Amino acid sequence: MTLTFNNDFHGRQARVTSKNWRITQRQVRRLWEMLCGEIDCNVCGYGGLHGENRYRLRKLGGDISNDGAQII
Repeated sequence: MTLTFNNDFHGRQARVTSKNWRITQRQVRRLWEMLCGEIDCNVCGYGGLHGENRYRLRKLGGDISNDGAQII
């Protein structure tokens, strides 16, 4: 399933393909790079999301390893 996420602050949009409502750590990083990508940005949330989105991301994994995110 392909989902579209937005960042209203930077005016960007990105798509990601999920499997069982989950995305990998690599997909989260790619999503962040496409939506925000600014190292000093304190406005955008996890995965570079900002503003109204139909779906949100919830981190998976512990503090040491990040196994990606669940789409909620």
